[in-house]
Amino acid sequence: MGPQSESTPGGERYVQPATRSGDSTSRRVLEDVIKQTAALNSAEQREQLANLQSLTEVARRLPGVEFQFDPVVIELVRATLARQIKNSGQSAEQFEAVVARVARTLFDNPETQERLRSLWSRLSVVD
Repeated sequence: MGPQSESTPGGERYVQPATRSGDSTSRRVLEDVIKQTAALNSAEQREQLANLQSLTEVARRLPGVEFQFDPVVIELVRATLARQIKNSGQSAEQFEAVVARVARTLFDNPETQERLRSLWSRLSVVD
């Protein structure tokens, strides 16, 4: 079946794309996209769960500590960055400098500070 030409109500002509019944190529492509998307989603969920676990571990190490720059924000950032940039070839001093800079930037921004405060509040009640 080839392309079909039809008229619109305004008299313009357009061509409909050719369609083949049972087009297995399109179905295979769609199934591959769905599988790849599901795998990516699964990987993202595993990464989010691992990040949450590392943040929860910070809360377990600092029970009852009120939200503050040091140690709370520093430790949350350290736990997050340790997972994200492991094996980057940085020295311990370089890594700690990055942690301090990121933590200070987040803490000094009122919006992100409030988000971190809220996160810490939720993490602090997790057993």
